Amino acid sequence: MRKEWWIAGVGLVAAAETLLLTRHGPAVAPDTIDYISGAMGILQGRGYTDISSGAPITLWPPLFSMTLAGLSALGLPMLEAARYWNAAAFGALAATAAWLVRRQTQSAGLAAAGCFLVLTSVPLIGGAAAALAEAAFCLLVVLALVALCRSLETGTTRSAAVLGATCGLAAFQRYAGVFLFPGCVALLAVAPDGRSRTARVRQIAVFLAVALLPNAIWWLRNLSLEGALSGARRASARGLSEILTQLVNVFSRWLLPEQTPFGLRAAVLAAVVAAVGIALFRILRERDEETRRRLTVWCALGLTVSYVGCLAAVDARAELPRTGDRYLAPVTVFLLLLVLTAAERWLGRWRWLAPALAAWCLFPAARYARAAHAMWRDAANPVTVNFNTAGWQRSASLDWLRRQPAGAAVYSNAYDAIWFHTGIQAQVLPVAAEPTDACPVDRDCYVVWYHLGGWRSHGEEFPRVAARLEMREIQRFPDATVYSFSARRP
Repeated sequence: MRKEWWIAGVGLVAAAETLLLTRHGPAVAPDTIDYISGAMGILQGRGYTDISSGAPITLWPPLFSMTLAGLSALGLPMLEAARYWNAAAFGALAATAAWLVRRQTQSAGLAAAGCFLVLTSVPLIGGAAAALAEAAFCLLVVLALVALCRSLETGTTRSAAVLGATCGLAAFQRYAGVFLFPGCVALLAVAPDGRSRTARVRQIAVFLAVALLPNAIWWLRNLSLEGALSGARRASARGLSEILTQLVNVFSRWLLPEQTPFGLRAAVLAAVVAAVGIALFRILRERDEETRRRLTVWCALGLTVSYVGCLAAVDARAELPRTGDRYLAPVTVFLLLLVLTAAERWLGRWRWLAPALAAWCLFPAARYARAAHAMWRDAANPVTVNFNTAGWQRSASLDWLRRQPAGAAVYSNAYDAIWFHTGIQAQVLPVAAEPTDACPVDRDCYVVWYHLGGWRSHGEEFPRVAARLEMREIQRFPDATVYSFSARRP
């Protein structure tokens, strides 16, 4: 296991796994429309703008769209470009995680278990199998950990510049990359690694300059357009206790089946956190512990606290989608490193724990098997809330829409599916403005409402829509009902 060839093998397995699970094409979500719209705008010389309205895009940073535009310029269709790019990103992430795990542990068995858990991680593979920015973002987050460890080991400004570039690219991929900044600054300032005070100050200055400069330009652009650094967002209605409960709910689902009572899952999570915390505390206190091993623990712990803490703080102020696997997937490798380091410590004292840990690995394997089967069969992706690509391709309602005259105004709670599978630029029903205000008198106007549950409301539930629009049912399908309405003018 000392040879490095197997690390490349892990990466190749991860990339092949992604391509196999996306044989129907990558899953798409509402965000995918904005990413591809931005890429098309870049290719057509319109800048990073929405394809339907022409308005500048501010809610999503541009790196993923720039990547899609570059690959599309080489001849790849947009969705295929996203598929191959995300497969390559997940392969690189898996290889990097395998290298980190093997460097951190002395046990070949734990290293193998770590690779297995990365390859079967539903949050990670779900992000890679969707046409979203998650795969490359998670890769950049893991590379930030590697760069941070290197910066603390060497104490050079060059390593700090590499760290700043990595974190800056992460923030340019997704705004959540900014959540790494406080952790990096704190560790560069106080990590017990023997650097002088001057070296620490110099590294922090270089890191901030490299990480912030390109992002600051982008944020100023957003500020001038929307009056907000990351686009206009509504204020959050969730309290801190609700957010913390949601975090516990997500993390505990990584340990036990979702059907397990929440109280039991929370208790098990608390016990695991306590056991890992005690082991890590002892490792950090012992001076004879390998320096590189201790620094990796410091970095993984600091970046986890920084990311999750900032996520909770932002979620309490600005309205974000409900925190779930998609938002917490970037810290998966951090947590895996911490758990495996603690497990190696405890197994050195109580070897009888090994069979219990091996048996527990059956749970993530079973969870992955269910998700992988759904993705393999019809591209039903857990990260994009069960967007079923093959199911949409068989939809009778989409066939009906394809046969309608061009130019109809279509509004729907599944506008992304309509957009990708028919080419019709359907729109979401906004809460504040009635769609009739934007519908010309001489055009047919439809509301296509899919029976997909509240998570597909995208603004408001159907009874509220029906209450404020004079709609007439014209078609009913197994998956949707189509209504027509006329524009009302004062």
